[in-house]
Amino acid sequence: MTEKALTESGLMAPGAALAARLREARRRRGMSRRQLADISQVSMRYLALLESGDGNVSVAVLCRIAAALDTPVANLLQDSDGASPAGDMAARFAAATPHQKRAILEILGAPHDDAPDRRRRIALVGVRGGGKSTLGRLASARLDVPFREVSDGIEQLAGVPVSEVVALYGQDGLRRYEATSLAELAARHDELIVAVGGGIVETEANFDFLLSHFHTIWVHALPADHIARVSAQGDDRPMRGYTEAQRHLEVMLSKRAAQFARTDAALDTSGLDVDGALADLLGLIAPWMAGEAAPQGVARQKAGLQKAAVYKAAV
Repeated sequence: MTEKALTESGLMAPGAALAARLREARRRRGMSRRQLADISQVSMRYLALLESGDGNVSVAVLCRIAAALDTPVANLLQDSDGASPAGDMAARFAAATPHQKRAILEILGAPHDDAPDRRRRIALVGVRGGGKSTLGRLASARLDVPFREVSDGIEQLAGVPVSEVVALYGQDGLRRYEATSLAELAARHDELIVAVGGGIVETEANFDFLLSHFHTIWVHALPADHIARVSAQGDDRPMRGYTEAQRHLEVMLSKRAAQFARTDAALDTSGLDVDGALADLLGLIAPWMAGEAAPQGVARQKAGLQKAAVYKAAV
């Protein structure tokens, strides 16, 4: 029985069909999994998950794999004879812009802001000094769920510190590793708290993936608090040029405020001790851990704009 027949008869799950096509495409190219991982910048572990039919693949990662295999994305989503209308539709959807994808999902009546695959995954996003790592570790211990830093995942994938990733591959390389790290976390964990650097908002595809696969909280403080906390961690560089550093941070955060406002919630840690900030964070997380949905549509947009306006007024 052919792969197509197996799929249409219900004997082969969609994940298994994709896995079979991926293995066949790699075989035709004469590529080892290691070679595909090196070219696509997708880890061997993640490729193994996909080829076993167990992984959840994002559009961005699938596009990188297809490019490395020198094959259209559609060939991984449908039979090579192009006979599958569903595969053709999936390929067209994959090539659409984020705005077009949201419009399509709304027309179909499908959920998009709170898709089922967000599960109980929580992402704390923001620039250094907001408190996301400290609070994330404490919250994970309190709730007995894993905690991860995306930066640690990047370093494990690249085999070098983040600073060297930037030096070797530039910001584009860093964001590719960031995308793979996030995809692996989403594929491996239904319950998770993850800390994500604020620079993710500069890459639309990565930030869109984060918003659709994790419940997101923007963890922030006033610029002076950010700088003081970084200095307290043993990095005195901001204090050596305090005025310039504070102004730079104010401009950067104000510029990114509208993007940060797309998160599901915001946590202002200014003036709070660790216990107080943790209590506020646990209060935000509780509904999601109980399986409740975050605000959607217009209500979420208005909440986001309000957060951005409040922050801009503060700086």
